Amino acid sequence: MERATALEASSGEAVLRAMERSVGDDLAAILRRSGSGFMALTRADGPLGVAARQVRDEVLSELELACQAISARAEQKRPLAPADEWREWQSLRDTAERAFRTGGRPFQRMAFPAFERSITSLACWLYNIRHERALANAMFRWLHVQACAGEDAEAKTLQLRNMNCSL
Repeated sequence: MERATALEASSGEAVLRAMERSVGDDLAAILRRSGSGFMALTRADGPLGVAARQVRDEVLSELELACQAISARAEQKRPLAPADEWREWQSLRDTAERAFRTGGRPFQRMAFPAFERSITSLACWLYNIRHERALANAMFRWLHVQACAGEDAEAKTLQLRNMNCSL
């Protein structure tokens, strides 16, 4: 009872909840660092399932934020120097590929819509308006690979058509 009072816990339940949160945070950190697929674990009960869902949500949010930033810039027609465009694209692609390594193919299929529209929009702007055709083509090619991996027939056709535009 003295220990519970010292921890400001009227019962052991509060301590157990705090311990579960701590274990869940540790498991989430391990899942993130492991680089292995966590999607199958999202259906698990207990702290492991909670940690897997937490990691899935964090990774998806990170990817969505990166895509929103790129979309906003493209919509506002704020150009960057070609080297900076390339760096921004590399950063987004690296974020996505890290997410795919961590989440595996199920996560890749789930996340594809989160970035496909944003990147296609940016690539079309770069191709049609900015005449940055090599960079746009690289984006279309990467999106085509992702559409194939995600088994999205409509996106696969669109990106194939886009990447076949002349350089």
